[in-house]
Amino acid sequence: MPRLPDRLRGIAEKLFLGPLVAPVIVLAVGLYAIARSAGLVGSVSGLVLAHTMLALPYVVLNVGVSVAAQDWRIALAASGLGAGPLRVLRTVTLPAILPGILSGGVFAFVTSFDEVVLAVFLAGPSVKTLPVRIWEEVRVEYTPVVAVAATFMLAFGLAGSALARVALRRPA
Repeated sequence: MPRLPDRLRGIAEKLFLGPLVAPVIVLAVGLYAIARSAGLVGSVSGLVLAHTMLALPYVVLNVGVSVAAQDWRIALAASGLGAGPLRVLRTVTLPAILPGILSGGVFAFVTSFDEVVLAVFLAGPSVKTLPVRIWEEVRVEYTPVVAVAATFMLAFGLAGSALARVALRRPA
């Protein structure tokens, strides 16, 4: 398995984990300036890129911990028993790091969904995230839209929790 040299790995870690350290307002202002010069303010692609940059550290951390904890001798044994690289990846490596991938995805989703400041800077009149829409509804007018959105979010969270409990209760 190819590994990065220590110096390059340190640079990559700092690059990927930088958004965790910087305040969100600083990131939002910087990303707004970059997105404005690239013509991405008010576009879906600008929001997707910004939210990806914001959520990427959580995925890198969780998947990195899973990869570091994996016993590579199992993959070498599968390879030695005749499995090709893709089959080793599909049957050994991915199942071993799947908890890290799933937890990274959950953290990334929650971080992206909760982010209002970045979305306010980059959203336009035609492209808005649900948290920005809720924020605008609360600030501008009092309508039942916020209550309906909150009810759906609560129902979604409860359904996800119930599904997780059922999935964990079943024997493997």
